[in-house]
Amino acid sequence: MLLFLNDDIEIIGQDYEDTDWLSVLAGQAKQESTGAVGAKLLYPDSSYIQHVGVINYESSCFAHLYAKAVDDENIKAHRNYADYDCLCVTGACFMIQKAKFDKAGGFDEAFEVTHNDVDICLTLYEQGYYNVLRNDVVLFHHESFSRGDDEIDEEKNRRNMYARDMVYEKHPKLEKYDPFYSPLLTQTENNYRFGDEIYSVIYRKPQKAGRLKPAAGYMEVSPTVKVTETGYHDDMQLRGFAYNGNKVYYNPVIFLWNEQNCYRIKAQSVCDRAFHLRKGVDKNINYAPFFCGIDTTDMESGTYRCAIRADGKYYDAQTDVVIDG
Repeated sequence: MLLFLNDDIEIIGQDYEDTDWLSVLAGQAKQESTGAVGAKLLYPDSSYIQHVGVINYESSCFAHLYAKAVDDENIKAHRNYADYDCLCVTGACFMIQKAKFDKAGGFDEAFEVTHNDVDICLTLYEQGYYNVLRNDVVLFHHESFSRGDDEIDEEKNRRNMYARDMVYEKHPKLEKYDPFYSPLLTQTENNYRFGDEIYSVIYRKPQKAGRLKPAAGYMEVSPTVKVTETGYHDDMQLRGFAYNGNKVYYNPVIFLWNEQNCYRIKAQSVCDRAFHLRKGVDKNINYAPFFCGIDTTDMESGTYRCAIRADGKYYDAQTDVVIDG
């Protein structure tokens, strides 16, 4: 096992019953699917976040999620409490199995100061591993005390941008793309909120359901397609997730059917990390959740099976939906 630790990291007391912070990182790193393992880093003698994972979004590219935010329960989706997969973790505290490190080619010496950690994390992801952030390991990081602030120094900022471009040249499929960060979230801030465009999607006027002829017997059972919540307000709301392995069914078409009637509704894919964590959804699937609001005014009362159409097939969502006239 290899541990890379900056000389400006300060070890603080950890509250574990039968283990220690190194064992926590090592236990995660030895998992077959795990690549690099990072820790929560706070600014010295404070509760301000320096690192709870790195996101690769459109405007700032590689940025520390929730940097300089207060480490409390108000952080969306509990990104500062839950352990989760992410595209990159900082090399300031970085544990990995030696065999995986060697397979990834180690740190590329072309990145002399910055982005060497980003580069190897992207390589590990491309090799099929998941980089993991362990929020239960908390350390102080005297960030930039030894090197200075790259954002202030013009020369260092230029070097930082050059290194970023080198990363994208080496990993072109991941240029301004993060498979663990939905494009429906903000691309201008590091706070994991919905982008402005998503509100018009989620809170749009409920749609009318298209009526079709029922076709019994064409549903196939899939345990990975589920409707997990239904709600009734002025309209009916369905929320769930649709995926198969690592394949996500974007904007799935929902069918409500029984022996007498069949209705077709177009759902909208959304990203809701907190919803994932509450429902125990595979945390590797960021884009699987869907939402749809349905105007039930012209729909026949009754109990309907819910199905999802994807890849030309119909998957039984294994739930009943009751519509009251």
